[in-house]
Amino acid sequence: MILMEYISINESRLHIVDTVDGNLSPFTPKLSVPVSHQNARFDPRMRAVYFSSDDGFEFQRLTRLDLSTGEYKYFLPQVRWDVEAIEVAPDGRQLAVVTNEGGASKLRVLDSMTGELLWNPQMPSGVIHQLAWASDRDLMYGFDWALSPGKVVHLNVSTQEQLTWLDSDLTGIKMDQLSLPRRLEWRSADGSRFDAWVYLPGRITGNQFLPTQPTRPSPVVVWFHGGPESQFRPRFMGRYNFLTTEEQIVLICPNVRGSRGYGKKFLKADNGEGRAKVLLDIERIYNAVAANPLWDQNRIAVMGGSYGGFMALHSMVNLNNFVRCGIDVVGISNFVTFLENTSDYRRDLRRVEYGNERLPEMRKFLQELSPLTHVEKITRPLLIVQGANDPRVPASESAQIEAALRKKDIETWYLLAKDEGHGFRKQTNRTFQFLTTVQFLRRHLLGAD
Repeated sequence: MILMEYISINESRLHIVDTVDGNLSPFTPKLSVPVSHQNARFDPRMRAVYFSSDDGFEFQRLTRLDLSTGEYKYFLPQVRWDVEAIEVAPDGRQLAVVTNEGGASKLRVLDSMTGELLWNPQMPSGVIHQLAWASDRDLMYGFDWALSPGKVVHLNVSTQEQLTWLDSDLTGIKMDQLSLPRRLEWRSADGSRFDAWVYLPGRITGNQFLPTQPTRPSPVVVWFHGGPESQFRPRFMGRYNFLTTEEQIVLICPNVRGSRGYGKKFLKADNGEGRAKVLLDIERIYNAVAANPLWDQNRIAVMGGSYGGFMALHSMVNLNNFVRCGIDVVGISNFVTFLENTSDYRRDLRRVEYGNERLPEMRKFLQELSPLTHVEKITRPLLIVQGANDPRVPASESAQIEAALRKKDIETWYLLAKDEGHGFRKQTNRTFQFLTTVQFLRRHLLGAD
């Protein structure tokens, strides 16, 4: 067996386990700099091991190690994106490889010995999961994209035939009104590049999505992902499709610095004191909205969960005059109290990401960065959503920002679920949260009663 020892998002090691006697031996060395090893697979005949690694490379690179000669081969050198999944055909002759290219999954079938590209199946922008070979020629995968929360696809690699075996039942949904997202790239003031997936109101005609030409500029919701090492990907938006189809809201879902999928330098760009520069990305998003005559720069809302909740609060502090309202879902309001009160099992990992609050200089920086420190700058309405039993971002983070805003007489909606943790999971709670979100946006973004 091959086991992966996960240390952090930047560091992991591989070990081989003898399944007869249980002996464990390292497959990858402990290096002086953190290296992430992932996706390890044996060749069926035990001739080689395939894995991905960012050792000496910016992205997760596909590697073949010949177990008899010790020779390393690197496949797909022209692809400067992360390899996120590898599966070897039962006969060992072909590899199915998935790369994460700007958030969208790309599938390739390669010759396992040479790395030669055999087939590059075409598919819309979406996310592949549960990749598996059913036989030497039959490849299966799950797929989530803007028009389906999940379907099962069968590929015949011999005939290059693609067939959807099973799709989600979306009866009753106006499929032609769902938005097909566009990936936009921007450059911040310091030169850092980042992207966003943008969902526009519109209609699908044939195989083409045609954005609506609004009679007045469209309101905008900027939706920040959590993590902070997560990534927004072009998935099915579920009930939040309602915002584009019925409320005619533009959804901008950015991957600001610190997001995964864009190389290890970009991933680490917001660590510690580097987090202050995330504001440059937020400002660039606002400038993009202001420069687009079809988007209303006077009707912008910010929204996010967990770290994305901090980003929403951070935006309200620093762009208060340009943001109409905000939605903070289980967000961090003060990094010092967050690190002191988060669960023991994850505190040290979070200190690597955010900084060690026990060090005086870092504590000073984290306090200065925290939205709670600058709560007097927030004058716009805020919706706070929190689970009382949250082990990651304690409910005290939401309670303290709520109390501070109410003291200033700022309109604050506070939705606390006593039977939830880090985000709502129960269907009735999720429905209530969604309906509350819609009513909040109608009143404070759209100006409706």
